[in-house]
Parts: sequence; structure tokens; C-alpha cells
Amino acid sequence: MSAKSEPSHAMPPIDTSYKRIVAIALPVLLANLAMPLQSVIDTAIVGNMNDTAKLAGMGLAIQLLSLLLVSFNFLQYASSGLAAQALGQLANNSNTSAVSAPTPLLSILQRALLLAFVIGAILLLAKPWLIDFGLQALSANPESGRAAKTYLDVRFWGVIAELMNFAFIGWFAGQGKTRYMLYQQGFIAVLNIVLTLFFVFAMQMGLAGVALGTTIAFWFGILMALWLSRKHLKISWPVLFKADRQYFTTEKNA
Repeated sequence: MSAKSEPSHAMPPIDTSYKRIVAIALPVLLANLAMPLQSVIDTAIVGNMNDTAKLAGMGLAIQLLSLLLVSFNFLQYASSGLAAQALGQLANNSNTSAVSAPTPLLSILQRALLLAFVIGAILLLAKPWLIDFGLQALSANPESGRAAKTYLDVRFWGVIAELMNFAFIGWFAGQGKTRYMLYQQGFIAVLNIVLTLFFVFAMQMGLAGVALGTTIAFWFGILMALWLSRKHLKISWPVLFKADRQYFTTEKNA
């Protein structure tokens, strides 16, 4: 068979130039630096309250929340792998039209967000037991325990958003859209600073204000991630939230 009769839908060569590698890796590095800023910002503001019990309670609360959320970071890794696989299949499939091309990628994101929502809702419903058991396991004394509970009672309302954040990070990374990761994490960090300072010093809400600022920042970060996803896939808002049963419920192979 001649070379002219061979299929012409092979994947284009992968760009492995240093410029391309740096363009992908640098935003990841900066985004990973921005992610822990949420807890650092909260701790720094509480540290200026001159109350050791609140600072100790904040440390316990962050430790408990981190231990809880890290158990579900598979949302990030699974989204990353599946998105990369789907992107490769789409690039290697010449029969995929421009209209239907985003569908597998969109369905992967939708499934990850739905799973994050369900897990987060369960954690939110179990909030009283998780907080009490966690603080007992961490051997919190009465004063620091009360401070930690005050913080966690508010911060738990952002658990769903934080789990969704895992899904978005993995989904963007799997497609090499690391700039979007940086935009989202940087936006959350900056908004967290502004809101937390406002609630603590302007509204005099104390430790609850610290948690509220972080919680709201994460939810607005999810809104920004949705906007970035829509921009990336070049689809409308209704399409972004519409599930395609063919791809949403089953794994479609190329």
C-alpha cells in the first residue's frame, strides 16, 4: 500500500522544546506556591490577634482539614489522567467534529465536579461528628478546641468548593492548561487576603471572619474556574452544565 493511502489523522508531534516545557512548568510551580497561601494567610492574620488559644486552635483546625481533604485528592489525579487521555484521543481522531470535540473533556469535568459535590455534601452533613472526633484525636485542650471549632464551623461550608478545586486543577493540568491553574489559584489567594482583612478588621468578626474570607474566596474561585473552562472549550454556559449521556455515563473509546 502506498504512503498516500495511509490514514492522515495521526497525532501531531509533541513539542518538547525547552520553551514549551518552561511554559507549562512555570505556571504549575507558581500555582503550587499559591495553593498553601490560604492557610498561611489565615494563620498570619490570627497570629496578629495576640491570642495564643486562637492561634493554637487555628493550627489544629488547618491540620484536621488538611488530613480530611487530602484523602480525596484522587479527584485531582484522576481528572488529570482522564483529561490527558481524552485529549489524546480527540487529537488522533480526524472524524471528531469541532462541535462534538469538547464533549468527552466536558463530561470528565462534569463527573469529577459531581463526585466532588457529593463527597463534600456528605462531609458537610457529618460536620459535627467529624469536628468533635477530629479535635479529640488531636488532643485539643478546651480553649484551643473551642477556637478550632469556631473556625471549622464556618470553613466546612467551603469543603465542597475545595474538593471541586481539586477537580479543576487536575483537569487543567491534564490538558497542559497550567496558566488557568495559576489564574485560579492566584485569584483565590488575592481574594482571600482582601476578604479576610475586611471581615476581621472592618467587621470585627474575629476567627469566624478569617474562615469566612477563605470560604468565600474558594467559592468565587470555582466560579472563575467555570468561566475559564467555558472559555477553553468555547462553549456556552447552558452547554457547560448540560450532560451528554453518551459520554457522561460510559467511557467512550476512540
